[in-house]
This record gives sequence, structure tokens and C-alpha cells, in this order.
Amino acid sequence: MLENKRQNTHFFTSLPLRLWTVENYHCMAEAGILLPDEKVELIDGKIIKKMSPQGSYRAAAITRINRLLSLILGDNVLIRLQLPIRLNNFRNLNRIVQ
Repeated sequence: MLENKRQNTHFFTSLPLRLWTVENYHCMAEAGILLPDEKVELIDGKIIKKMSPQGSYRAAAITRINRLLSLILGDNVLIRLQLPIRLNNFRNLNRIVQ
């Protein structure tokens, strides 16, 4: 089991999981279980640690995508960059364009 911990793998993947809902996720944040500075998000009912911080290459790509989508779609849609969005009861993403 220690070997699995070092490799950051999931030892119990064959066991049934209890999936978290968006409501559970927000309750944990309000209760202080998930800390404000903790880099996590809810994906498919699982609380996942976020990737490394955004670098200049990713920031430039996001800016370009925003500009392109705004030019193509205009005022027909609302473009939200890197803001939380609730997709369903088991997904609460903090970023869509990454």
C-alpha cells in the first residue's frame, strides 16, 4: 500500500464509490472541510485536486480562445472564463477552458 501511495495511484478502485453531489461539495466548503485555498473541484462525483498553476503559455491560449469565441459568437452567448459552473448534480467545475 505504501508503494501505491508514493505513485499517487488509487488502491481501492475496484470498490464501489460514494459519489459526491454539488450540494455535498458546497456543504463541505461551508463546514470548512474543503479549505478556501484548497485547489480542488468536483468532477463526475469525485473531488479532484487541480493541476499545477496557470503559466504564461496557458494564459495566452485562454486569452486567444476568448477573443476568437467573442468574435465568432458575438452577443449570442455568454462566455465565462475560469469561473465556476454547475453542469449537473455531480459536476461543479471551477474552470472550463484550461
